[in-house]
Amino acid sequence: MTAPHQLFIFSRFFRRFRAMARILAFNRKEWSAVEHHVEWFQFTLPIDQTIGPEALRALWMRACGSTNVSVQRNSRTILGRRTPVYSLRASARLSGLAVIEARLRGLMQEARLNSKLTAVVR
Repeated sequence: MTAPHQLFIFSRFFRRFRAMARILAFNRKEWSAVEHHVEWFQFTLPIDQTIGPEALRALWMRACGSTNVSVQRNSRTILGRRTPVYSLRASARLSGLAVIEARLRGLMQEARLNSKLTAVVR
């Protein structure tokens, strides 16, 4: 290999390494922020509907206008049946809750999710 070619390969490797370092640093910061999230909303879906974590997180980010969010799915017994309960979490400093709730309801309706949304009272 020639020296310019080796330099090109090293340069490409270094750019990828730097990009990965930035992603890891962001993820570490994001995970530390997740520890301080509080639950703002819960909802259930009919038995014939579901939503994946990535789609739910994207919907929640759009609703509250922040990327500092997390979602969770647990299973509970409701009326004698195991039912998935979805939790939407974000910073405790989240403001404009009424606007966020209206936007969330609109986005869920747009996604054709027949949810029973409940605001978690703090």
